[in-house]
Amino acid sequence: MIFTDLNFRDYYHQYAVFEADALTERLGNSLRIGEDDCFVLCSSFVARTGELMFNVLSVGEGWENCERGLARKQMLGSYIPLELADAEVKLIRPSRKMIQKNLNWINHVESWAGEDLLETRRDKRLDDIRDNCYPDHVKVGVVSDRGIHEYEMRVLGFNGPFIEGRLIALKKNEGSLRDEELVRALPYMMDGEYRLLAVFVGDHLSQEQKKQFQDLVAEGNKIGFGFSLPEILRS
Repeated sequence: MIFTDLNFRDYYHQYAVFEADALTERLGNSLRIGEDDCFVLCSSFVARTGELMFNVLSVGEGWENCERGLARKQMLGSYIPLELADAEVKLIRPSRKMIQKNLNWINHVESWAGEDLLETRRDKRLDDIRDNCYPDHVKVGVVSDRGIHEYEMRVLGFNGPFIEGRLIALKKNEGSLRDEELVRALPYMMDGEYRLLAVFVGDHLSQEQKKQFQDLVAEGNKIGFGFSLPEILRS
C-alpha cells in the first residue's frame, strides 16, 4: 500500500518497511549503502518541535531483508512525512532487536513530552483531524454568526470530557480570536469521522462560565461523556 493510505494510529511507534529508492543515499554517513539497498525499516516519533519524523533503524534489499545496520545503537537517519508520501509501505511485526533499539530511541527523543500530551496521541478519535506533519495540531470548530468554522489548535491534554489546546496560525481577520487563546472542546461525529467543537474559548472565563466548565468536568468524570468516556464504550 501507499504510505498516505495509513493513518496516525497505524504507524506511530509502529514498524514499517518503505521502498525508499534514492532516499537511502542520504544514509551514507551512517552506513555503506549499496545499489540494491532500496528499502528502509522505520518507526516514527514526534520531535521537540512537534514535527512528525520517521527514524531509520536499518536498510536492506527487500521487504523481508531489511535489517542491515540494526545492530548499531544510533538511528541511521530520518525522513519527514512528505518525503515518504508516495512510497510503498508494509507494516511488520517487529523482532525483539527492533523493539529494543526503537524503545531506547523513543524514550530519548520524546522525553520532553508529558503524560498529558502522550495520552492524546493514543486517542484514535483525534486521528482524522490531525495535521499530517504536526500530529499534535488538530482542527477545532468554533461557532460564530457564520456557523462553525474550523481553526488549527495545538493540543495540550485532556481535562475531564474536554480536550484543551491553544489556537495557532490565525489570520488577521479572524474577529475576536487570537493566537494562543485557550480552547476547551468536545468531540462529535460527522460523516463517520470525529470532529472537535469548542465549548469554552479564552484564558479568562466569566464566573458563570467557570462554574459551567467545572460542573461539566465533574459530570464527565462521574458519568463519562466526551473524552471522559471509557475506552471500552468508544466506537
